[in-house]
Amino acid sequence: MSFHLVRFGPGRAGLATVGYQLRHPDDSVALARTTTGVDARTEPGAYGVNLTYPTGFTRGEIVWDTGEVSPVYASEEINDIGTAVWSNTPRTLTESASAQAQSTSTSIITRRRGDKWVISLTGLGSLAGRTKLWFTAKIRSGDPADSAAIIQIIEGATGLAVLNGGAPTAAGNGSLVVDDQTAGNVTITLSEVETAKVAAPVSLAYDIQMLSASGTSTKAEGSLKVSKDVTRATS
Repeated sequence: MSFHLVRFGPGRAGLATVGYQLRHPDDSVALARTTTGVDARTEPGAYGVNLTYPTGFTRGEIVWDTGEVSPVYASEEINDIGTAVWSNTPRTLTESASAQAQSTSTSIITRRRGDKWVISLTGLGSLAGRTKLWFTAKIRSGDPADSAAIIQIIEGATGLAVLNGGAPTAAGNGSLVVDDQTAGNVTITLSEVETAKVAAPVSLAYDIQMLSASGTSTKAEGSLKVSKDVTRATS
C-alpha cells in the first residue's frame, strides 16, 4: 500500500468530487477513475489516498482531478520497482545534498514549483508574420479546451491568460516574448506567485503555437516537469 497526496490549493478545499486514476507508461488505463478512499487533509485543498496497486502495476502515473465542471488536473509519476531494492539487505543508498537541477531543452523543461520561471527556447524557426503566439501546458496533449489548461501565456498584453483552469492573479505575472523572430528565439516568464499554485510533482505536455495568415502551426512541443518545493513562501 502506498500513500499519495495532491495539493490543489485553498481555493479547492472541501470538494467531495476529487478522484484519481492509474495509467500505464503507454497511457493505457490501469485503474479507472474513482473517488474511493480519497479524503480531505488538514491542509485546505489537499487530498490523499492509501492506494494498493493493481496486480502487475509497477510503473506509470496517478492522475488526479477535482471532478468539477472545469476540472483541475495533477499527476505524479509512479515507479514501485525500487521497493524490492529498498527492502534488500544490505543496501547503501546515497545522494549529495545538492538542489535538483533545473534544465531547459525544446523537448523537456524541468522547473520547481514556487520559483520564478524564465524559460528560453531557441531555434523554433521563423515567427515572422505571426498575429498570435501561445504557450500552453496541459496534463496531457489530448485534454480539452484551452480554458482548462494548467498554464496558458499569450504574447503581448494578454500575458498570463489561464492558470489551473481559471483566471490568474494578474495577466502581467506571465509573459511570452520573442527575442529573435527570424531564428525563433523566445523567452517565457512566470512569476513565483503563480508557479506556487501549480500542483506538483506533475509532468505536463506543452506546446508553442503560432497563428498567421496561412493558419496555425506548432513551433515546439515537449514536456514540462514541475518538481515539489519545500519552502512555500514567495514574499
